[in-house]
Amino acid sequence: MNEEEELLRVMQMVAGTVLPMVMKTAIELDLFEIMVKLTNHGHCGQFTSSDIVSCLPTQNPQTPIIIERILRYLATKSILTSKFCTDENGVTKKLYAMTPICKYFVSNEEGASFANFFLFQNDKVVIDSWHHLKDAVLEGGTPFNKAHGENIFEYQAKDKRFGKLFDKAMFGNTVILMKMVLEKYKGFSGVEKLVDVGGGLGATLGIILSKYPNIKGINFDMPHVIKDAPLICPAIENCWMALPEDGKVVVLETVVPDEQPTNNNGETDVVMSNLDGDMVMLAINPGGKERTAKEYEALATESGFVSSKIVCRVSFYSIMEFYKKI
Repeated sequence: MNEEEELLRVMQMVAGTVLPMVMKTAIELDLFEIMVKLTNHGHCGQFTSSDIVSCLPTQNPQTPIIIERILRYLATKSILTSKFCTDENGVTKKLYAMTPICKYFVSNEEGASFANFFLFQNDKVVIDSWHHLKDAVLEGGTPFNKAHGENIFEYQAKDKRFGKLFDKAMFGNTVILMKMVLEKYKGFSGVEKLVDVGGGLGATLGIILSKYPNIKGINFDMPHVIKDAPLICPAIENCWMALPEDGKVVVLETVVPDEQPTNNNGETDVVMSNLDGDMVMLAINPGGKERTAKEYEALATESGFVSSKIVCRVSFYSIMEFYKKI
């Protein structure tokens, strides 16, 4: 890069918080949901800022100006499209429309989207943790614990708002991802009993059982989570000890490559590296981290499994199997 390109990169880094905060506001205002609603009620999928403001519960005279600025910004980030159009009266208006990426922030037929996952990652409770990352480096500990005096699991059990946001975030992420997984991964065929460890509200298990109804499903999670989850099977079993000799553990996780991947320009491919997730784990999860394939293999061996392998990949996730015997 030349000096001007370097400066542009620096300014992009300086403004790195702008897009997440604007997107957070757009989600909280239901701007994408409003666009879908307007489309379903006869609009052609293109909207002026006034169309959207008319659906907002506001009497603030500045709202139309602010929404126009937000929509214009999202268009520059290719989240929306924009174009000028002149009506029959000769009045020029700017029309906005959703790009395909917006569908991930709009509720599907199951009421799932990535909107709550986005809100969780950018919630003040999580953001406060990042301000303690330096302290954790120099003093030890977990940034989230330093910010809130307890770990994230203890905190969400007490803070009902944050706990519900966490559950909704995991639900939306799970529903969308697991449907993609089951289209590609066939490893649940023939399974008689399935224990979902860290099963949350049971979304993962429910989706699997809807495709494989003969499986006996067991949802295993923390007590404050299980009490609100639908009853699937009231049993708790130790993972390795409970497996039959031909049993296996299925792991759905992001896997950090052993060598840092690069794109065609020789630059680090951030999307494929999964290191953003590793930094999130570092900030909020005590002891949490993303692992390489070799580290997962070592983890499986240390836990008593004789072999493991990555079966397939879905987006940036890998589906791995740990085998009790060959």
